[in-house]
Amino acid sequence: MSRAGLVAFAVVTLTTCAASAERKTSPKSVKLFDVRTATHEGVLRFSTLSYRATDQARYEGGYEAAFLYAMTSRSGPFHLTGLSGPALRFLDEKSFSLSLPQNTAFAGIAAGPVELEGGFGVSLLSVDVVHGHWSAQLLSPRAAAGVGVRLGPLRVGAELYTEYLWRWFGPDYFVRGIGVSLRWRRSPPLPPFAAGQR
Repeated sequence: MSRAGLVAFAVVTLTTCAASAERKTSPKSVKLFDVRTATHEGVLRFSTLSYRATDQARYEGGYEAAFLYAMTSRSGPFHLTGLSGPALRFLDEKSFSLSLPQNTAFAGIAAGPVELEGGFGVSLLSVDVVHGHWSAQLLSPRAAAGVGVRLGPLRVGAELYTEYLWRWFGPDYFVRGIGVSLRWRRSPPLPPFAAGQR
């Protein structure tokens, strides 16, 4: 191929790439959990909970604190939200449980600043000690429903949830809780190559 042909080929290739890069997404397109278009939030949740072993009838009380990361994709009044992060349960002075991480996917609808949502999830890995007896569990299922009110960059919410702890050692546990949460806007995470250019 002649030099002029190579130059023409390069120009056509670069023009095609530039046109592809500038191509706009259809306004009807919904990219779920796209880091460029989703809302990113930090979440702090505090809950009171009750729990019981599967071989017991009486529930006991405790507390849970969770620090989560939320990413939300929206289409009109509807949204999908994924939450993930560590959750620490204080069952009593001799018992606790730590989930790393606790994951929940919510589907919801908004009416003005008010949002209603429900979802399912799993605690990927949990370790616990109950009165000196250590155990661990994988993929403990959970379900939750909540309501929230958006106040500018903040969201104040309340949530009901239940979880079943599949313990490897000792009896399994039922957990149910009532929590309040605060979400605040945060910048989306940068891809590794972009972070290295800072």
